[in-house]
Amino acid sequence: MNRKIKQGDKEYSSFQLFIEITEKRSSAIISLSEPETVNKEMFKLILLLSCFVGSRLRQEDFPPRIVEHPSDVIVSKGEPTTLNCKAEGRPTPTIEWYKDGERVETDKDDPRSHRMLLPSGSLFFLRIVHGRRSKPDEGSYVCVARNYLGEAVSRNASLEVACK
Repeated sequence: MNRKIKQGDKEYSSFQLFIEITEKRSSAIISLSEPETVNKEMFKLILLLSCFVGSRLRQEDFPPRIVEHPSDVIVSKGEPTTLNCKAEGRPTPTIEWYKDGERVETDKDDPRSHRMLLPSGSLFFLRIVHGRRSKPDEGSYVCVARNYLGEAVSRNASLEVACK
């Protein structure tokens, strides 16, 4: 059975493939038939389209894309600031922030955090923390939007603390 098909091989030369999408749009019937056979259909296969966690893929679902990228900011120690990020996607993507390659902890991780993830996806700092030895807020930030269809990464934005 595992032989190479050559042009002119009679048993393979005149097959036809038919695909019929069912009304439910979650399955399709694929038929392979040879016109010379009496039965016309050698076999049928019901193909169930792949689903994600039990839900059907809908035509309107699409992967995330960043529609507002964060911008560089210079802010004074102790002052509030916001790094903006907005993303589109369906289902609505989740947003995470990374600073210098490390995930940023927000109020969702620790209620005492001075960083808040806003519903829009932006990162709000209640106050900028900056010391001689510790500079936890200064650095390069990106936001990452994710849903089951993929992810989108924003441009880098630097947060610098102004010297007084």
